[in-house]
Amino acid sequence: MRLSSTGFALLGAALIAISFGLARFAFGLFVPPIREELGLSSYVIGIIGSLPLISFLLATAVAPLVTRYLGARYAAVLSGLFGAGGLALISQATGPLMLGIGVFACGICTGLMMPALTAAMQAIVRRSLHGRVSSVMNAGTSIGVIVAVPTVLFMVGAWRPPSVRISVVPSDTLFLQTDQGAKGDTHASLLR
Repeated sequence: MRLSSTGFALLGAALIAISFGLARFAFGLFVPPIREELGLSSYVIGIIGSLPLISFLLATAVAPLVTRYLGARYAAVLSGLFGAGGLALISQATGPLMLGIGVFACGICTGLMMPALTAAMQAIVRRSLHGRVSSVMNAGTSIGVIVAVPTVLFMVGAWRPPSVRISVVPSDTLFLQTDQGAKGDTHASLLR
């Protein structure tokens, strides 16, 4: 089964929603209860809040090499593992170091995901549709934030359970990718 351009765009949007919207930007929505529970100063939470950008930039610098070496699918899987691991660390954080490592890992997730999806898109999608597919994929960030905001509103003050639940989403997506790849369908498994 060959993945259509529309199917690929929707898959890409879902992966971007997870990596950018949930893994990276949702953290900011939970800062007040995290800061209060862990007793973090504004200085410390400011440093931690800058870590996703720093790790995103570092990951973006090496992402083309990682994607070339691992292939698009496994680079996306690695990205998802960083996202799931980072969110799991955030949900279990007992202090600023653990929280910072989790937030840093989530930034790596975002830095690896888009280059992996772009490499897969170039191989799967007709060149004339690249702009449209990229637009749909990039809309995933908004979708992820739209999903995160009601979670924050309904679980005011309880930041750990949503982080645990959100960390399961990249894991589920990774399972679907590797399961499809095991069947030998290179297009559905993001190449490789």
